Amino acid sequence: MTTFKSVALLVARLVLGVILIAHGWEKFNVTGIDNVSAFFESLNVPAADLAAPVVALLEIIGGVLILLGAFTTVVGIVLALLMVGAALFAHRGPVFLSPRGVGSSLVPSVRACLPWRPRARVASASMVFSRVAVPDA
Repeated sequence: MTTFKSVALLVARLVLGVILIAHGWEKFNVTGIDNVSAFFESLNVPAADLAAPVVALLEIIGGVLILLGAFTTVVGIVLALLMVGAALFAHRGPVFLSPRGVGSSLVPSVRACLPWRPRARVASASMVFSRVAVPDA
């Protein structure tokens, strides 16, 4: 992998991690988990009282793991599932590509499911497990 590509992946990971942490933190400390739960109820999200803190925790924990470059494939899949849930409940719209349409959640979901390069030079997991031979994809 080229140095440019490694740095680009690092920057993308850092930005995504910070955004996720900010969204989860906001649910707990700015909006308030009770208000998030009420919003989820207004969208007919099942078990909204449980879903609100779970989503916020997944955003925070997922953001931290992405910042560290750890378990990025697993985190990407979990976050993709969250985005599918957002598409089903919050972003229903008549037009797929409208700003609040289902496309605004499904595009990040599809991207998150695409394979992350687990052996990126700047990922902490690759530093920890550098002695384990992993074939290039």
